[in-house]
Amino acid sequence: MNTIPIKFEIKSLGAIRDSFFKLKPFMIFSGESGLGKSYIAFLTHYFYLLLAGNRLENFFVSKGYILDLSTQDIKDKAGLVRFNPSELYDWVNQDAVRYLGYILGHNSLKADIKIHWELNLEEFLFTYEVEVATINNKEQHFLKVKFEDQFARIRYTEGRTSWGGTLFTLLLRDFLQKQLFGSEDCIDATFLMPPSRGALIGLTLSSQDKITATAGMYEEFLIRMEEFQFVDWTSVSENNQRLLGMITKINNGNLKYIDDKLVYSTLEEAQMPVSAAASSVKELAPLALFLQGGQINSSVLFEEPEAHLHPQKQVEIAELISAIVMEGAHFQITTHSDYFVRKINDLITLHKLKGLLSEKDFESLCSKYNYSKDIVLNPELVGAYLLQRRKDGSVEIVEQDTTLGVPYDTFQQVIIEDVSNSQKLKSELNQLMQGE
Repeated sequence: MNTIPIKFEIKSLGAIRDSFFKLKPFMIFSGESGLGKSYIAFLTHYFYLLLAGNRLENFFVSKGYILDLSTQDIKDKAGLVRFNPSELYDWVNQDAVRYLGYILGHNSLKADIKIHWELNLEEFLFTYEVEVATINNKEQHFLKVKFEDQFARIRYTEGRTSWGGTLFTLLLRDFLQKQLFGSEDCIDATFLMPPSRGALIGLTLSSQDKITATAGMYEEFLIRMEEFQFVDWTSVSENNQRLLGMITKINNGNLKYIDDKLVYSTLEEAQMPVSAAASSVKELAPLALFLQGGQINSSVLFEEPEAHLHPQKQVEIAELISAIVMEGAHFQITTHSDYFVRKINDLITLHKLKGLLSEKDFESLCSKYNYSKDIVLNPELVGAYLLQRRKDGSVEIVEQDTTLGVPYDTFQQVIIEDVSNSQKLKSELNQLMQGE
C-alpha cells in the first residue's frame, strides 16, 4: 500500500474531462470501448516507470542540475544541487504528457494532467564530498553524493570532473519510493503488456522494427521481452514456484528460451515454436516469463488479460493475478470481462470470510465450494474505476466502492437485457411453431 495518497487529476486527456483517480496496488479500469481506459492505465504505468526506471534523469539534465567538480570548492563540500518540490511536480506533469504521446504514437498529444503527492519537504538538497581511500597500496578517490539520509558513492579519476543526473536520479528515486510506498514495498521494475501482444510473440526482427515504429508501447514491450532471454531460470523462489505452477496449469505447458528462440513445451513434453502455440498461450507468454524472471516486486500494466481466453481460463488468470498482487506486485488492468471481475469479487469475499472464521472452518468452507484456501484478495489493495460517457459526450472516471467487491453494473445490465431478449425471441418462435 502507498503510505502517502497519490492522486491523478485529469482536466483533459482524450475525451476524459475533469476527473481523477487514486493509486492503489491493484488498479482495475472498466467501461465501454473507446472511452480512454488505456490512457489512464498508461498514465498510472508512467508513474511507476518514474519511480523504478531512469526517466528522472531527464529532469536533472533538462534543468541543468549536474555535478561539476571543476567549478566547485571541494573543501566546502559545495557543489550543491537544490530545487523546490514544485519544480519537480511541474516537470513530472509535463513529462507524463510527453510519455503518453510516445507510448500511443501520438507525439502531438495535448493533455492537462496533474499528479499529486504530498512530501514533508521544503526543498530537495543534494551535497557531495570527495573521499580518499588506499586500496592495494594505491590512493583512490571516491565521490560521495548525499541526499537526506541516503548517499551514493562512485570511484572517479582526475580526468573526469562532470556528472549528469544519474547519481541524483538513483537517490531521488529511492527516496520517493520509501516515502510513497514504505521501505518494505519498493518497486524494482515495471513491465507493460500492451493489447494485441500475442501477435508480437515470435516475430522476426524486421517485423518487430516496423511495429515498434508505430507506437512506443510495442517498443517498450519488446525491449523488456528481450531481457527475459537472460534470466537465471534456476533462481526462482518458493513463492514464485507456486505462481509458476498456476500459469503452467493455465497454459497447459511451459515457456523458455532455447538458442534465443521462445519455445513452448506442453505438459506431455511436446515442443514447438511459440508462434505455433494457441493464441491464449501467446497472449499469456509475457506473464509466464515475468514470473519465471522472479521480479515480483514490480509494477505490471496488463491490458485485457482475458483476451483470447476461454471463460474458465479468464477465471484462473484472475486468481493468478490476485495471488501475485498479494505477494507484493502492483498491477494495472483494463478489462471487459465479467468473468474476470466476478472472480475478483469472490476472492475479496474469501478474504473477508478468512478474517471472520477459524482456520479450520475457513478451510472447510473452501473445500465445500471448491476454492483454494491460499488465494484471497485484500480489498484495501484494490482501486476500481469505471469510465462512462456524460450527456455532453465527454468521459468521466467514476470511483467504485470495492468494500464488497468490484461493481460490474454495466456488464450485468447487458447480460440481463441479452438473456431477456433471448427468452422473448424463443417465446415468439414457440408461438409461431405451435400455430402451424
